[in-house]
Amino acid sequence: MDVIYEMPRIASILGLRPSTLPQYSTGRGRKQELQIPIWGTLLGLTSDLQDLCDVQAIDATGMDRIAASQHYAKRTNYTFRAVKTTILIDCSTGMLYIHCSMKQPHDSQVGLHVLKRNQDKVSTITAGKGYDWWLFRNKLRSKGVTPVI
Repeated sequence: MDVIYEMPRIASILGLRPSTLPQYSTGRGRKQELQIPIWGTLLGLTSDLQDLCDVQAIDATGMDRIAASQHYAKRTNYTFRAVKTTILIDCSTGMLYIHCSMKQPHDSQVGLHVLKRNQDKVSTITAGKGYDWWLFRNKLRSKGVTPVI
């Protein structure tokens, strides 16, 4: 919502008046009430509205619990050891899918899951060497997807 305050041109295109929008904290509080599956559904529905380009990319990153402050961990009942996040993006329109895991699955394993859920959206996929597995490449090719790893 802060972006709309900073971008009057976009607000006018969308027919919005910044003075009538709720405060940022209102939206943030509501966002935190929604469960991850709901965000995934919303992301999937909005990605279906986009015209996709020919190239998609997949990558993953992780965060260890040590990186979080101990005060925050205690206050929020932060009990997991690490999070691994894998994101599938369309190279022209943005994020198509996000996968989060409290375990540390190998990139190629998560890649198979992401492919299965998004095979109708992927045509050429670029990925790092963590996805360089013969079975992953063969599954991509069998679905008509060109791997660039």
